[in-house]
Amino acid sequence: MDAFAGIVGQQKAVSFLQTVLQQGSPVHAYLFVGPPGIGKTRAATAFACSLLEAGAAAGGRTWERENHPDLFVAGKTGSKVSITEVRRLEEWLAYHPYLSSYRVALFPDAHLLSMEAANALLKTLEEPPAYAVIVLISDEADVLPTVRSRCQEVKFNPLPVPLLEQTLLQEGTDLVRAGLAARLARGSLKRARLFADFPELGESLFHGRDFLLEMARGGELILLRKAQELEKDEIKRVLFFSIMEVLLRDIAVYHETKDQRMLVFPENMNLATELPVKVERVKRVLQEMSGLLVLLGRNINPLLINLNILFQIRRAVKEE
Repeated sequence: MDAFAGIVGQQKAVSFLQTVLQQGSPVHAYLFVGPPGIGKTRAATAFACSLLEAGAAAGGRTWERENHPDLFVAGKTGSKVSITEVRRLEEWLAYHPYLSSYRVALFPDAHLLSMEAANALLKTLEEPPAYAVIVLISDEADVLPTVRSRCQEVKFNPLPVPLLEQTLLQEGTDLVRAGLAARLARGSLKRARLFADFPELGESLFHGRDFLLEMARGGELILLRKAQELEKDEIKRVLFFSIMEVLLRDIAVYHETKDQRMLVFPENMNLATELPVKVERVKRVLQEMSGLLVLLGRNINPLLINLNILFQIRRAVKEE
């Protein structure tokens, strides 16, 4: 069975990893980098498991239970990686492999490395044991340069809309829902699946357009109400801000090009004509939103960040 089966649209990265496995020559550190929800963690797990199996002195698939004695997984998903985790890794790497030729360590959220942890990890990356393979998995390309420079980088790219749509259709999603979810997912299969399962997907897009117009014309109270509403439901929050990003992107593109074919949703031309925005301001807001959404993913005061993002969106569409 191919350990990489089920990883969609990442042929270049998977092919590279399979070549490493075939040649039996892994380097000591890899950085898997790309947006969330596109297969990085799954590929890293497959790579680790394949390394452990290839070097196994005895058969068995204990890695499927994530309790292989030669596999180390740092931290809890979504939590800041502390120096304590790096110290645990150092102690763990001091022991030689038990069942395999390698000891493999995974850092699922390397973008959450604290400065202290990153500095401590540097020493291990500079002087790793011969049997160590460390895989850092990061949602962000700008991991600390000193750490990044000591790793073999493996890039994972956002998936194109047609591939997302095709995958959803193959999984049983109906055509209309698959098309909506794929276009709102911003290249993430995980997000596309999440949206495809959301009961009010179509209605959410219509409500998003209405809310954007309401923000452009209304006061600040609606922003507080929306921030409080989104605080209670993570899936609704992710979908809402994805819709806002797509709407703002389409508005900016139409104002620049006047070409309806360039829009994610061609019907957003009507919204663009109703909102005489300044394109450069919209672009700046989209950049600022991107940074705030990263913080939101780390569960840092969701209500405050929701409100901050909403004020940024309002700034993009409200005439001054």
